[in-house]
Amino acid sequence: MLRQAEERGVYKKLVCAEIGAEPIPGIGKDEYDAIICCGGFVGDHITDICLPEWTRIVKKGGIIRVVVSARWLHVLEGETLKYLLQCKKLEQVEKYPFQNFLDGESGYVITYEVL
Repeated sequence: MLRQAEERGVYKKLVCAEIGAEPIPGIGKDEYDAIICCGGFVGDHITDICLPEWTRIVKKGGIIRVVVSARWLHVLEGETLKYLLQCKKLEQVEKYPFQNFLDGESGYVITYEVL
């Protein structure tokens, strides 16, 4: 997928890195306007431990938008997210359910603003 993105020639920088608690090499603070994640919060793929790093690399006033299955919502809405909301690092600005996310399951679109 990264090779296909490179072939299109529309991206300034391509990074292949593990998404977790550690800073992503080559990505500075406040580097992005937004992060969009669709279907990443399932099982052991991505957990809420990535949120401090996402908050670091998204500019103040930027957004983090997550599309998640209702079945896996708890993976996103763990202790790390609760902490970031409580400490005013993030603010939830939108959350709405929708039907037929995957195999007839419902899902949510959730938008956070980086403060």
